[in-house]
Amino acid sequence: MVKALGEIGILLSLCAVAVGLTFWLHPRAPSLRSVAEDPSLPFQVTVQEVRERFGPDVTWIDARPREDYEAGHVSGALLLNAEEWADLMWDLSDRLDELSKTTVVVYCDGTTCGRSAEVAERLRGEVGLEQVYVLKGDWREFGQSAP
Repeated sequence: MVKALGEIGILLSLCAVAVGLTFWLHPRAPSLRSVAEDPSLPFQVTVQEVRERFGPDVTWIDARPREDYEAGHVSGALLLNAEEWADLMWDLSDRLDELSKTTVVVYCDGTTCGRSAEVAERLRGEVGLEQVYVLKGDWREFGQSAP
């Protein structure tokens, strides 16, 4: 029994060495130090960047649920969330030409909310808007209004 465990340990050690050498010597081995980048990262802006780069000529899109939007939102923001995408896009269809000529900033609740990135990606991919950014940080820094 002890001899069998020793042999298993030797075999596992030899396998580990073989795997390590293969990984180290393989021409297409992935880097252990690289971190996958968030594809929306180049499209993220802070409230300060919005003020400095775009000024007041921004169309704000609120990607939160309707109840949250109705409780308060950035002044003049349009509601567009993934849950009601088709209905809300129908309502916005007459404004799409206008949106294509402005900078669009999509927000939700803070930096951990993925709703804004999803809506921004759909606006870029499905609608074809180019100047679509995701707000990094809290939208309340920009100011809020009730509808």
